[in-house]
Amino acid sequence: YRGDANFQRGKNLARGGQGLPGLVHLNQAAAAVPQELEYKIVQLNLIGDLINATRDISERLRLLKIAHEAGKEAVRLRPYEVNAHYIAATSHLMHAQLGLREHIGASVMEFDEAARLDPLMAPVLIARLEAEKLLGEPQRVRLAEQALERARALQGN
Repeated sequence: YRGDANFQRGKNLARGGQGLPGLVHLNQAAAAVPQELEYKIVQLNLIGDLINATRDISERLRLLKIAHEAGKEAVRLRPYEVNAHYIAATSHLMHAQLGLREHIGASVMEFDEAARLDPLMAPVLIARLEAEKLLGEPQRVRLAEQALERARALQGN
């Protein structure tokens, strides 16, 4: 119950323009029920919004650390869940997008694992393509584009 209450409160605060207080509640929800991946996905999305809303380097690094820990914990607790690897990959991608390029390899690796677990999950394939573009290997970019095209064709999108 504590996790659900904090999750709802965090989402409501974030929707109301109070991102940092919302994140406090989402962090509490994720701590109360660490295996709940939905909590971590919403937490990660809010972290991305907060990072984009600030230019304060120390605040961005603090937020990236929270995202990184959420990703590590998700994979540790749910190693066979596509969303756990998606969370971890996205946290690494966030680092790489802010210039911390040493995270790009880990991002691609986690996206590869997520795509292996669910080769048709469009959000994974779209983000994977973005990570491959950052990595900068044209052959891998083409393969990621083809995987996304295949998934869209099979899903009729």
